Amino acid sequence: MTEIPKTLGPDGGALYKDVTEEYELGPHELAILETACHELDLVRRLEAEVSQLESLRVKGSQGQWVSAPEVSEYRQHSLAFASLISRLKITDGSENQAPAPRTVGAVAMPMSRSEVARLGGRAKARGKRNA
Repeated sequence: MTEIPKTLGPDGGALYKDVTEEYELGPHELAILETACHELDLVRRLEAEVSQLESLRVKGSQGQWVSAPEVSEYRQHSLAFASLISRLKITDGSENQAPAPRTVGAVAMPMSRSEVARLGGRAKARGKRNA
């Protein structure tokens, strides 16, 4: 198992641990995973901020209603997280997919939405236990 980077928060650290325990990743994949885990931690912080907003819209410089900046940031970082996770191209063999070999340069099937959700949910649960 690869050591969990100390710069990761509870959710990111839990996801990093789950993925590295389940899959053998190359150095470039570990770099992608670490960045994705940082994004997950940021997404969790933004979720907390958005949940505290009185409104999802604020007045813009011209008095018009615009989306609160935290909402836009949440959306952008959620998309960045999903993109990074999909670049790992890992699978657990579910949904009738054969497990892909985990060697550098191997062609692998990308994770399905349910796999990403499962790993994210596990990381979130583990993060709450460790907090």
